[in-house]
Amino acid sequence: MQPARDEALKVLTHDLVLAVRWYDIPQLESLRRFRALQSAHFARTAPAKSLVISVSNASGELHFDSGSRDLVLALVDDAKTHLLGMAQIVTGEGFGAASVRSVLSGIQLTARPDYPVKVFSDTQSARPWLEDLLRAASRPDLADAIGTTLLPQLEPGRNPAP
Repeated sequence: MQPARDEALKVLTHDLVLAVRWYDIPQLESLRRFRALQSAHFARTAPAKSLVISVSNASGELHFDSGSRDLVLALVDDAKTHLLGMAQIVTGEGFGAASVRSVLSGIQLTARPDYPVKVFSDTQSARPWLEDLLRAASRPDLADAIGTTLLPQLEPGRNPAP
């Protein structure tokens, strides 16, 4: 597993899995950085299809940079033909978190990706879905690693980077 960390996000790669933990709601600069990381991951794992896991927290005051929605659409479009699936996990309670999950679901409907995608409220509810995708792709080894290795490292928390 290769972890990477910066001020905006923590990135884990494990075989075909690309996982990101956003420390705040993704904004333009962190979305651009993730787009470059995702592109490099797809190039490294091609022709195999990847699994992307994105975890963010929508607690507290929510602010979105202008253009964020368009960049998320571009990320979804970039992933076409490259993914086994994508789990978008938005933790948090209340109206703000529900709104973010609703917007992400709407973006997915608009983009019409050619891969399975689902929005979750926590990592534990995403786990069986992710494991099923990997087992269907004949990757039981990765299915086992999802719950034991990757998801625990993506749990909410503050940015430990200085």
